[in-house]
Amino acid sequence: MAERQKVAVVGSGMAGLAAAWALHNDPSGKFDVTVYEKGNACALDGYSYTPPDAQSSRIDIPMRVFSGEYYANLFKLVAEFNVPAKPRRFLFVFTREEHDRPYFIHASNKHRIFPPNTAPNPSIYQRVRHLLLSLTLALCYAVFAFGVKFFPPGVGRPGETTETETIEHYCNRLYLPQFFLNDYLVPLFSSVATCSHDDFRSFPAVYITDYKKYTSGNDHNSVTTMQAMQEKLVSNNLRIKLRHPITNIESQPDGTVKCTIIDLDNGNKESIQTFAKVITATSSHALAHLYEPARPMASQLPICEAEVVVHTDYIIMSHVISRKDPLAKKPLSQLTAAEFLASTEWLNPASGTADILALQTRRSPSGEEWTEATHVHSSGILVTVRPVIYSKKPSPVEAAYGSMNKTPRLPPS
Repeated sequence: MAERQKVAVVGSGMAGLAAAWALHNDPSGKFDVTVYEKGNACALDGYSYTPPDAQSSRIDIPMRVFSGEYYANLFKLVAEFNVPAKPRRFLFVFTREEHDRPYFIHASNKHRIFPPNTAPNPSIYQRVRHLLLSLTLALCYAVFAFGVKFFPPGVGRPGETTETETIEHYCNRLYLPQFFLNDYLVPLFSSVATCSHDDFRSFPAVYITDYKKYTSGNDHNSVTTMQAMQEKLVSNNLRIKLRHPITNIESQPDGTVKCTIIDLDNGNKESIQTFAKVITATSSHALAHLYEPARPMASQLPICEAEVVVHTDYIIMSHVISRKDPLAKKPLSQLTAAEFLASTEWLNPASGTADILALQTRRSPSGEEWTEATHVHSSGILVTVRPVIYSKKPSPVEAAYGSMNKTPRLPPS
């Protein structure tokens, strides 16, 4: 039997473990695979959280939801492992930091024929206003969907003069009103991309049009937990070395690859090992540091830092709370999980059939805007995801503002 090829996989997220699993279980048996992870656990499920209440399911961090042909390969992987997947329905609650109430609520997957009203007990004026707004947004969305199908955005290619069209330019070309872009499209999709509003507007429009094209009409799905996926991927004695970061990758003239590996459990001992192949399943930012030939390309790919907070700070959810006696006078900071969930029943009567996803737009003192997404788990626990925003115009106020919003203001690495 021919000598097995040594393969190193850098990173233990979905991409890394899937690649390692495929090679490790190749019928020819010609690959000797090792996964190297710098953390204390595999990254795929390493950040997830199990609530103290044993009746609550594990909370995946980040939440991974997939839909339609856009995630066709992930659907195939889930089916291969027989990991249970279920449709997820969301109520996207749009609000701004300075507003007391939401300005719009969108029901995903069309599980509600008409968008819910933003007020618990709407007046006639509020009902009429909500109806007119909903019809206006439906018209804007129809124009957007028509444009995606018949007027796709420009995409620049090597040797062509056509420039890649940005999201902002594309929406302007479709004559979509600015309020539709600024108050709906940008907050929704920038929260998914976890980036600032300005960054999202400059993204290639094809990102959002492809997503719309391949997910339209399909349910959002998620596996029961990523823990189940991880257990399947690491089965059959896949070799994984935790707390073993790779700090440098060098190609050799003979076609092999040398890796510098640090053993954090052995006094940061450094070793150099040779592999036939190396798979880097990391961010472009990390790749630029690891492999010098990829640096010019990888350093140009945009990447945003994100912060995830698991908490029960119900004060930030005041815009979706409607309370009656005896809870009406109780401070939000003192609400129990059960009391908080009860106070959202005006919006989500059957909390088991839909998840509230609050999209709150914030603005820094120097003008940068971003939207943070807070997912209400069935246990009452909140998971808030937001981009780390570095001020373009630093001022003494920034540090205090960043502290108030629990947003780290560290210099970019």
